[in-house]
Amino acid sequence: MRFLVFTLVVLISMGTPAIAQVSDTTTSPATVALPTIKYDSLSIGTINIYQPKKLSSLIKSHRYYNNKKNNSLNKIVRGYRVQIASNNNRMEVLSVKSKFLSLYPNVRTYLVYQVPYYKLRVGEFVERKEAENFLRKVRRQFGECFIIREDLKIKTKKEKADKDKKEDD
Repeated sequence: MRFLVFTLVVLISMGTPAIAQVSDTTTSPATVALPTIKYDSLSIGTINIYQPKKLSSLIKSHRYYNNKKNNSLNKIVRGYRVQIASNNNRMEVLSVKSKFLSLYPNVRTYLVYQVPYYKLRVGEFVERKEAENFLRKVRRQFGECFIIREDLKIKTKKEKADKDKKEDD
């Protein structure tokens, strides 16, 4: 019985055309994102890549928003923070945060939750040396601290100038 079913499936599959090679009228050759690829050095032939017509407009809008994001006033750079607390009790980490802010009111704090721990990270340092100097100061008050490498959102000079101007008014 199994042999009969297997043979029947094989015979039916051999009689159906390969759908992947049938041309679709709702697609057009990729011109914006995926151009036709020609590999002439071996004279093998060409590969045509077809995509839905709406994909071109979607790719254009994606490029627009990426360019807009890259030209924004905030730049994301790889930098460092100092982690001063890690605990599964949120209230204890928040008490460390308030103690830290009373000692260093101008330093930004970041509360991160990574199951099952709440972590308190402070500062935004582009250079590791800056983070090490700050770590030495903080270690006196908070004990076991260490440096974490993270992406930092750095304000550009224009945004800082605008912020200072608003504070002056």
